[in-house]
Amino acid sequence: VATILLAAFHAPMATAFRLDCTYTAPDCPAVRYDLSPLMNSPDLQAPVAQAGNEVEWLRVCQPTNEPCDQSTVPQQSRAGVQTWSSGSGPTCAVTGDLSTARWGLVREGDAKGGVKMAFTGGDGGRTMQVLFICDPTFAGSTQVSAKEQPQGSDNYVITVRAAAACPTGDCPAVPWSTGWLIFTLTCVFI
Repeated sequence: VATILLAAFHAPMATAFRLDCTYTAPDCPAVRYDLSPLMNSPDLQAPVAQAGNEVEWLRVCQPTNEPCDQSTVPQQSRAGVQTWSSGSGPTCAVTGDLSTARWGLVREGDAKGGVKMAFTGGDGGRTMQVLFICDPTFAGSTQVSAKEQPQGSDNYVITVRAAAACPTGDCPAVPWSTGWLIFTLTCVFI
């Protein structure tokens, strides 16, 4: 009995996949997003719009705690889980694998307009994008919504509004080059 307990104690455990929860805007390195305060939240949940009883579950930068026994994606790398009820009872599917995470800006070229994380590798080809939008009215809380976009695509877009999603830093104004300054002044005086 002691040998069995010792073997179980020394068995390797799967470690949960965690992402670096910071992002620096590529065109403006002074602007930085730090979503790590959102990591302390329990699983975020959002009913999927126009999908009846579907709910999307996720945790920020770490695996969701929502169980999904039917999935082939390892528990320690599940970015999101979608649940719903069917005639045979509750069912689920993983909507993305944390190891496939890609950061980006919500709107290219808008360093302060929000940041997104995209995940692939979900069950049945499901994908998920999580948009983090700065909203100072949600200090200490979040507002979460979800939709399948386009309908029937198995691509889920989750929007998280939170004060913790506000970036720090500013983009310095781009100084005018001498050539553009001369051109502009010439046009004004003509």
